[in-house]
Amino acid sequence: MAVSVLYGSQTGRAREVAWMVARRLVEEGRRGVGIGSIDGYGLARLREPGSLHACFVFVVSTTGQGDEPDDMKDTWRALKKKSCEPFPPGAVRYAVLALGDSSYEKYNFVGKMLHNRLKQLGAVPITDRGLCDDQDLNGFLDGYLAWIPSLLQAIPQPPDQPTPAAEAKQKFVPRYAVQLLANAGAQAQVGGHSARKHTDVVATVASNTRLTAEAHWQDVREVTFVPRTPGDAARLREELQPAGSLGFLPVNPGASVKRLLRRLNLTGDEVVRVEPNPATNIALLGSEEREPLQATTAELFETVLDVCGTPGRYFFEVLSHAAAEQADADGEQREKLRELASATPEGAEDLRFYCTREKRTFVECLHDFPSVSVSLPWIVDCIPRLQRRQYSAASLPVSPNDPCTPLSGGEARQGSVSIAVAVVEYKTPYGRAKTGLCSAHLAGLRAGDTVFFSVHAPTVSVPPLATPIVLVGPGTGIAPCRTIAQDRAAQLARVLAEGQQAPEAANGVNAHVVFGCRNRDSDFLYRADMSALQPAPYKLGYHVAFSRDQEAKVYVQDVIRSTEALSLAIVSTLLQEDGVLYISGSSKNMPASVQNAVVFCIMKHCAATEEEARGVLEELKKAKRIQFDTWS
Repeated sequence: MAVSVLYGSQTGRAREVAWMVARRLVEEGRRGVGIGSIDGYGLARLREPGSLHACFVFVVSTTGQGDEPDDMKDTWRALKKKSCEPFPPGAVRYAVLALGDSSYEKYNFVGKMLHNRLKQLGAVPITDRGLCDDQDLNGFLDGYLAWIPSLLQAIPQPPDQPTPAAEAKQKFVPRYAVQLLANAGAQAQVGGHSARKHTDVVATVASNTRLTAEAHWQDVREVTFVPRTPGDAARLREELQPAGSLGFLPVNPGASVKRLLRRLNLTGDEVVRVEPNPATNIALLGSEEREPLQATTAELFETVLDVCGTPGRYFFEVLSHAAAEQADADGEQREKLRELASATPEGAEDLRFYCTREKRTFVECLHDFPSVSVSLPWIVDCIPRLQRRQYSAASLPVSPNDPCTPLSGGEARQGSVSIAVAVVEYKTPYGRAKTGLCSAHLAGLRAGDTVFFSVHAPTVSVPPLATPIVLVGPGTGIAPCRTIAQDRAAQLARVLAEGQQAPEAANGVNAHVVFGCRNRDSDFLYRADMSALQPAPYKLGYHVAFSRDQEAKVYVQDVIRSTEALSLAIVSTLLQEDGVLYISGSSKNMPASVQNAVVFCIMKHCAATEEEARGVLEELKKAKRIQFDTWS
């Protein structure tokens, strides 16, 4: 039976797990295994005669607020249509492995919905859906290891092929072949594959300013970009919407790149060509899996591979295989690698304590096992590609012909856009200082630097000016709220400039903003901007919680509960005016706390019981009248 492993992956994780599934199937003797993205394969091919009676394994993540990844959007849109025809009875067999994070509101939503819809259309599940949770002790690995035996049991061995003995299993080979080009002066072509895309906006850094006080514990920066060409400016104005985001590809630090080059005895000037290795016995079902890459080794480690990421079990499995084949490998190191690569609970615990909790990087781990030689094909195989990180836009570009508002002057009139970046800095359990790769990269940009970024649509639906909205955004969650407020101020300014006495003009920007931070004098982000929208004609309702300026901590949910005008406005917005509540910021505790505050407001102003108020809350969420844009 042919088995197609298809992934829907936004950050690259689901793709890597799909490869783990495909390789495990091949190692266990299953034939006809292929891999590709869900859209790369396509719904039409699912219905082809050759696909009937085949088996499909879907490995999918959930992104945003219950959204499907970009590389499965077309197929998912087609599957959801009422006009989508059912599959012939019993013709399509499938399994779903979902990757998610239970700290988010819609945990593993896409995987659950895909499983249900395929079953509804007549496809036959061969095993229970697998649910992987990043919050588990060992992350997604716990769910994967619990699910994979049931998949292997559900996909039978070919009738003419006995279950392979350990020595007869598929040879362990890298999925990429790496060729050192004879012409060392050949031009590397990284950009077309992994870096700049033709749809990117190219821009110049106009400024990089610290927003928090110098003495404050966290460095939050506003980085402003001006498009390089009129075409870039036009694309940015056309594509960037309120609450939208920009995607940046980080660059690995030079010190880590040099350290890895030395570890592998490379100079950085070697030009290599990377392409799929046919010896894997895994068919490549989409063009995204077949695309070759040409680069210098320095470029490979700087802008292609996530060498500063944290390894998973597969990396140590590769090192363990390498050590087993090398007679001169240190015996103690060989045994430690075998333990870290083990799929047992003890091995998972060793991996968590040594690597995961300490956030050790691929570079650091390679240096911890100096006696083990690893070839470049295996390095390219087991270190995943760098993925773009998305940051909410903190401002929108303004057309020179637009009327002025308090948020549309200065650089904004040059078509600029800005982001608010909280530099991630922390210490591991053993006291090792670590920084976030992309936030540190963006914080290090200087005026005049050239950057490129992708533009992403918002994960929420922003209503028109006539519809009231309440925006809750503590910390850098204020950034998307600021773009919504900027857009509503611009809409109002256009109405007033045209001399219209539109009904919505009476309510100004028709919005309340609830912001939270620690101290008025340390991290009160965008205070002047929001305050400037309070007077007429904008009439923004602006409410701030300072959690550390008094003995008792005060958070945004406390301000919602204690401010009579705000709690009334929330109830009126949601229950009387068909308005929207938008919650932006950390996904940890804040969204649940704000929802509890909304329940309190409904109980208080509508004489409702808690059960009734929570029922109303759930209905509002289903109707997308309460929306979330949160991140971990």
